[in-house]
Amino acid sequence: MSVAQGEGQDVGLKLEALKLIRKVEAKRVVPGTAKAIDTAQAMALGKRVATAKRRLELVRKKEWPAQKGWANNLGEVRGIVVEEERIAERLEAARENVLRQRPANN
Repeated sequence: MSVAQGEGQDVGLKLEALKLIRKVEAKRVVPGTAKAIDTAQAMALGKRVATAKRRLELVRKKEWPAQKGWANNLGEVRGIVVEEERIAERLEAARENVLRQRPANN
């Protein structure tokens, strides 16, 4: 940088220094990779997550077990993209595990 910015340097030398700097800077930039998204799968996962959120709200309000149709009218459910594999299945397994551990009178 000092050669490229130096006022007393030869123009040819400045140009060579700028070329080298450009090569170094260009190696730092790495293009991202594109990922294909299965929209139907993302929408289904979005609906499952919205249902889980609704269930959690009802449990916190001590309104669980809920009335019939509790999962209706979730509003607009947008698809979500999750990097973690099988997150919905793992959340469901965790919920079932908690339900098994509860005493029978709750």
